[in-house]
Amino acid sequence: MRKLIFILLLFLPLTILSKEQYIYSAVSVGNKESTIAQHKPLLNYVTDKTNKKIIITYYENHKELVEMFIKGDVDIAYLGPIPFLALKRKYSNYEPLVMVREKDGKSSYRCVLFAPIDQMDPLKNIKNIAMTNPLSTCGYTFVHSALKKKGADLESIPYSYVGNHEEVAKKVIAGLFSIGATKEDIFEKYKNLGLKAIISSDELPAFIIVANKKTMSQNDIDLIRNSLLKIPNNTLSILKIGKNGFDRFDESKYINFEKLLDSNILKRIYE
Repeated sequence: MRKLIFILLLFLPLTILSKEQYIYSAVSVGNKESTIAQHKPLLNYVTDKTNKKIIITYYENHKELVEMFIKGDVDIAYLGPIPFLALKRKYSNYEPLVMVREKDGKSSYRCVLFAPIDQMDPLKNIKNIAMTNPLSTCGYTFVHSALKKKGADLESIPYSYVGNHEEVAKKVIAGLFSIGATKEDIFEKYKNLGLKAIISSDELPAFIIVANKKTMSQNDIDLIRNSLLKIPNNTLSILKIGKNGFDRFDESKYINFEKLLDSNILKRIYE
């Protein structure tokens, strides 16, 4: 009888077992130190509500983060829409927890293509372009689309992936690149140092927090989601990521966004 029970346990799905700790990771907007600092108050809140230790692991490259999630080395991830769509196409054992609201209270954001403020006509004779990671939504996907609408082909212009959003802004300010692209809030943070917006995207679906169903119990997934949706105002005030609150996942926003993508974009930047 004991042998039979042992054999049955070997075949039980791992998802019914609740682990003592979970690994969390996030796409990087700043450097390692700032990314960890931004997410730590949120993880402290989740730890308190679940009695689970949440350990943050940093991957600067968006693709590596997605691969680690698929591999099972990441249990919870904070992803932009393009990394999320890349994950969807490769992996089915994910469950969106919440959408993260932006400063204006909406669960959406914009990307901005920008240049030094003293450039008279920055889209003429572009020397080079600074972008974040290939899977960053404000990286190749947005820049390709923005330039295409202006009759330019990104593949005919030198471009480099320089890491996170803040690095893009800093390198354009330093004169190392003639054009860059970041999230709107990062552009706003640095624009007074000598930047001007050229093109802004339409509203994009929000960053989301996603759970790995292969490595997490459903009970913990539901508990984390509910704790974020019901987060009290006095806790929001001490958060950095998530300080504007959370919304329930709206799949239609991501489906509509995916329909607008060039069919070859994800294949080009990820596969």
